[in-house]
Parts: sequence; C-alpha cells; structure tokens
Amino acid sequence: RLQTGGRLARWEADLGLNEIVASLSRRITLLRYFHGDGLHAPLSPTYRRAAEAAVLTSRNLAWYTGQRYSTRQRREIPLDGLRGRLGYEGDFGRLAPLLRLGEYIHGGKNAILGLGRLAVEAEEAPPVPAPGGGLAS
Repeated sequence: RLQTGGRLARWEADLGLNEIVASLSRRITLLRYFHGDGLHAPLSPTYRRAAEAAVLTSRNLAWYTGQRYSTRQRREIPLDGLRGRLGYEGDFGRLAPLLRLGEYIHGGKNAILGLGRLAVEAEEAPPVPAPGGGLAS
C-alpha cells in the first residue's frame, strides 16, 4: 500500500521500483530516528539512481480491497491497494541489501499493520559464453 504524491498508488504506472525504494528509505529513516540512534539522515541518493537504472520486465498487478475495524473510530477502515508481482532487470548490487531489508520491515502506508509486504526473488544470470563458443566457468 504505497502512496505517491500524497495519494494511494492505484495503477501500475504509479508503482515502480523508484516508489518502492523511496518508501523503504522513508521507513528506514523513521525506524532509525525513533528506535535507533535518533539521527534523521535519509539514505544515500545512490539507491534512487540504482532504482531508476533498473528496467521493468514484467508486471502482474491487481487491485485488492480489504478493510479492518477500528475500535477507536468505531468504523471499518479501508485497506485497499495493489497486489501482485513486478519483475526488473538491472545491477542490483547496491539495491539488494535494501530490498532484502524491505522483506522484514515492509514499506508504504500501514506497514505497521503488515501491509507493504515485499518478497524478493533473485534469478540467476545465464552463463556467459566464453570466447571460442564454450561456456566460461
């Protein structure tokens, strides 16, 4: 459940790797400030540049409608958002630790409720052909 520009991401175009990385960056900054050393230092902009360089290769997203009951407000609270899979190609050397951390801390709106779940699946790169036609080992 990510927000972009102050509104809930509703379409696949709203939900890209940039938004995911920005959301994780905000979450880490807040966790560090409130539960860590008290510093309010944002993550390096190199994470954002690495996310911009990644290429979207596949997407399969659908709108999910959910709700929870708030005893304080005495009403149902909507928990709508996009759910599905996004596939990217690129150099994830810089982003991998951030995305792996995102599997544990979640990102986006209502992460405290378990929303914004992220699962990273890395595919192995195909073998590189060696000069002369064989495979490099």
